[in-house]
Amino acid sequence: GRQRSIASSSWLPKRDVRVYERSTQKWTMLSPAGGKAVSHGALTVERKRSRLWLIGGDTSLQDGKIAATSMVMIFSLKTKLWAASTAKGAPPARSRHQIAMSDDEGHLYLHGGLLKSGALDGQLWRLDVKKNLWELVSTPGERPTARAGAAMHAVAGQRRIVLFGG
Repeated sequence: GRQRSIASSSWLPKRDVRVYERSTQKWTMLSPAGGKAVSHGALTVERKRSRLWLIGGDTSLQDGKIAATSMVMIFSLKTKLWAASTAKGAPPARSRHQIAMSDDEGHLYLHGGLLKSGALDGQLWRLDVKKNLWELVSTPGERPTARAGAAMHAVAGQRRIVLFGG
């Protein structure tokens, strides 16, 4: 798998989640996301069920290197607790990918990223949050090239996902 040395001991993946409260103009910290620190993961909001989804990213290894993870964590904005996803058929471990929640459909979409092998990925995955099942989406015609570090957003009411950059 892909492992890199950490360039600076002052930089280590973090596992905190912070919320900016616009009314008070202050940051508050939510409870940590599971047991592993993660950087370069992807986060999206599931508005209908008041949950945050944190997927993949890089995590620190005991030897000081970092490697991609396939971790999927869900944070309830109501209970303020994290839980690991039990969805079946999850995509391979990756970092620097992008995700978007389509509340209209009840689907979470994941695109691209840097795989554990170091290869860029260009696949589109869909998680049905009600059935708790991942599937690789077949996309005929022209597709985006493999990429990492892009931005992605679901457009409410239009059944569209917008992908930018990478």
